[in-house]
Amino acid sequence: MVARQHHQMAAGLLQINHKSVVQLARIARRRTGVEDITRDNNGVDLLCFSGGQQPLQKGVMFGGSPWDFLCSIVVGSLYQAYAVYLGNPHLGRIVRTILGSAWITFLCILCYRFGPGENFDAMIIGGIILMVPGVAFTNAIRDMVDSDYISGSVRMLDAVISFFCIAIGVGVVLALYGNIAGAPLLP
Repeated sequence: MVARQHHQMAAGLLQINHKSVVQLARIARRRTGVEDITRDNNGVDLLCFSGGQQPLQKGVMFGGSPWDFLCSIVVGSLYQAYAVYLGNPHLGRIVRTILGSAWITFLCILCYRFGPGENFDAMIIGGIILMVPGVAFTNAIRDMVDSDYISGSVRMLDAVISFFCIAIGVGVVLALYGNIAGAPLLP
């Protein structure tokens, strides 16, 4: 009987403790504005804006014109918007990579044919560089050098699959454009 009373008292204390922790968390959220931060999407906006900076830099390296830089910023930002809002939450990695590279290629074709873009190669390279798994590839080589062959092989296979998915997306869109327009985009 005494053990049962102690058990009930302990359960009651745990319930009171749980309720007070929940109330303290609500008060802390109100004071710090955590709910406002979670509703605000400034981080996503910054990510989409910064997504245009890397294609801009790579476009410079590969001989793009100032108009290509403008197109690279737009293409990179639109790709990041795709990745944040549609690709990452809803699609698997392989499908997301193929569709992302196809989206970048389509946007570069639009900029090249109907917009200010002058150098298609620099725009494509600048846009696709966002998707290249350079860190995974480097870590795979590092693991193999450190004699961790299984981990290195898995990471290398992951990077190679990403490379193939990027190539499939770009190749399909360029082939479709060549069939629809009647002439290839690149000479």
